[in-house]
Amino acid sequence: MTVNICWLSDTSTGEAISLITDSRLSGGGMRFDECKKIFSLPRGDCLISFAGSTDVAYTLINQAVSNVQSNEQSMSRYQDITELKGSLLNEVSSLVSKIHLPFSDSDDIKDIELILAGYSWKYSRFCAWRIRSGALDRPSHPTHNIKEGAANYYHPDPLLSRFVADRNYFNKNHLIITGTWGEVKAIRSKLATRKREDALTKWGNEPIKVLEEVLQEAHKNHDFETTSAGPMQYMRVFKHATIERDAVLWPDDKDYWRPTISGRFLSPVENFNAPLYDPRECKVIQVPYNKNSLQNNINFYDSIQ
Repeated sequence: MTVNICWLSDTSTGEAISLITDSRLSGGGMRFDECKKIFSLPRGDCLISFAGSTDVAYTLINQAVSNVQSNEQSMSRYQDITELKGSLLNEVSSLVSKIHLPFSDSDDIKDIELILAGYSWKYSRFCAWRIRSGALDRPSHPTHNIKEGAANYYHPDPLLSRFVADRNYFNKNHLIITGTWGEVKAIRSKLATRKREDALTKWGNEPIKVLEEVLQEAHKNHDFETTSAGPMQYMRVFKHATIERDAVLWPDDKDYWRPTISGRFLSPVENFNAPLYDPRECKVIQVPYNKNSLQNNINFYDSIQ
């Protein structure tokens, strides 16, 4: 599982739809805190992220990327994101219906949630959807309705193979959060409190502040039980239908703040071409340039600890 937050934010170049998440993958007793969880679809105007069982969700994300790559109309953006959503829903539902699962593992499918976000040229507005199993809000069918001999289909619940989408557009009050029920409830509560206390009319940088607080607590306590931990990942889509992936400053095991991209700490000699975002100040502190590695710019990173 993981936490994803999607909202509409203001930037120096106009509005953008933003998507942030943590970087922990877990399963089978394993914890890995430098994993990519937000993906830019190759058409270049929308993002997709996942929460839930890694074994299945990661595969669905990869196949969603493949679905776009193999569709010329999608790659050229002739297919609007509102139409792409339907295509991906069909693809995900088809793939999940072909997974062979023992009855005891059916909850792994129910826990899967995706977020698709981007800008619609057709309707001139930002769009975002939480995509999840239809079994989450409908009663399960009795297992005796299943024909175990059916080709390529074996599920304890037929609804597990049908994925549905929540919302078709965004404004400054909308917010999508995915993750475990407890994590989503806690984050929503913190955001609602901040919005009420500060009399905010839009979310601004509050989702970044709240998630940074949650992830820093896990980092300081060396919490290996929580499903959300590791560096924050941050990507956004602008109205001109382009994607920006920010390098995020984050503390390593020695509490030295270093740049990360997609949850991965950059090596000291690695150059990167992305804005460097500091979640403590909620702003870009360094713009991209050709030589901005730790080795070439060590004094800068020492100055911001």
